[in-house]
Amino acid sequence: MSDAQRQKQLLAALLVVLAGTVGYRVLGGVGGGGPGARAARPAAIERDLAAIEMQRLDLEALQREGAAYTPGRDPFRYGEAPAPPPPPPPPKAPPRRADARPKAPPARPARATPEAPKPPAVDFVYLGSFGPQERRIAVFAKNDEIYNAFVGEVLLDRFIVDKIGFESADIKFVGFPDAPETRLQAGG
Repeated sequence: MSDAQRQKQLLAALLVVLAGTVGYRVLGGVGGGGPGARAARPAAIERDLAAIEMQRLDLEALQREGAAYTPGRDPFRYGEAPAPPPPPPPPKAPPRRADARPKAPPARPARATPEAPKPPAVDFVYLGSFGPQERRIAVFAKNDEIYNAFVGEVLLDRFIVDKIGFESADIKFVGFPDAPETRLQAGG
């Protein structure tokens, strides 16, 4: 069906609805409520309408006194702030004995334990990342060298790229599985 045919059908439907509305108003509707409808009412209906008594409106009953109301706190204003609780009393020191001596510091161990090896210092900079979300490539720089690495790759034989984010990369260390990762910020 073309647009012109649709427009003609819509116009015809609109004209039918408009004609029906005008006819309804001119003819007085379903119950005959148009001009001259009073003359067309049966006499029985007129008698029933005349027999109905109208109640007079008691305006004095509407002027009753309201119930006693005492306003409480205004919900649109802050109330008085409660007083702060009193501070707790200071702790009491145990009574000192006259023969009490200060305690000696704990004894140091005889031999110093050797320190555990530490992971190497990170001596390169994270520049950023590129590529699709599923397979991001991190870009690092050391001196004048640029290095690209995926997650899980070993970088400079000492560092493992653990995570690649939008603004940072997490680096773990080869040979130090329990050491916490180091987070490098982009550009820094």
